[in-house]
Amino acid sequence: METISQIKKSFLKNSVVTLLTLTLLINGFSAFGQKNKNTPISFGAGIGTHISGNSLGGFYSLNGDLYKNKNIISLGLCIQNRSEVVNGIKIGYSRILSGVENFSFDENSHDNDIIDRRFQLYFFSTLQYSKNAHLSKGASLLENKSSISKDNDKPNYSKAKLTTIEACVGFGLNTKIGKNIIWSNYIGLCSYLHTNYINGMYIDKSALALTLGTTIGVKFFGN
Repeated sequence: METISQIKKSFLKNSVVTLLTLTLLINGFSAFGQKNKNTPISFGAGIGTHISGNSLGGFYSLNGDLYKNKNIISLGLCIQNRSEVVNGIKIGYSRILSGVENFSFDENSHDNDIIDRRFQLYFFSTLQYSKNAHLSKGASLLENKSSISKDNDKPNYSKAKLTTIEACVGFGLNTKIGKNIIWSNYIGLCSYLHTNYINGMYIDKSALALTLGTTIGVKFFGN
């Protein structure tokens, strides 16, 4: 297992994405920390799935959300598709860039308001920690085939478990599909690090990768 300083050094190799993610998360929490009695906080919950190029395959997520003005903070659990167990936690911040804060299906609205009332463009940042996650089936097959170790010493990558830190930033689109029901789709760029990387593996220990995800959420309005 690597020391804390070694982990920091490896993770900051992709410093632009990592530092941008941390900066946005800090700013997001700061926005919620500002006292303003005239600004109500709403609550929500969602379920989704996401995947990135870190060789761990897809994850399901169950999260709770806090809304304040155009700021949204999310915190949830991650379930890896391959292992089917809860083995991670994910925290996120997003900021609405266009569209009204509260969706509406008011049929009396002007035509030029329909897009703003039913769609929202936003940017996001997330930080995910996964412990003891299996390689995806494709990645484990690739590792087993590409391994150049002697047969007696060759690891069984189908049973390998990795602990991973991943920071992501990107853009997404919210779509109103029902009363208080929001469908969100997003794409972004991630910086990941496998902290217990096995030397000799074909995949990178730390690299940049794309991420894709979709979420169905319910927003509960209130103070």
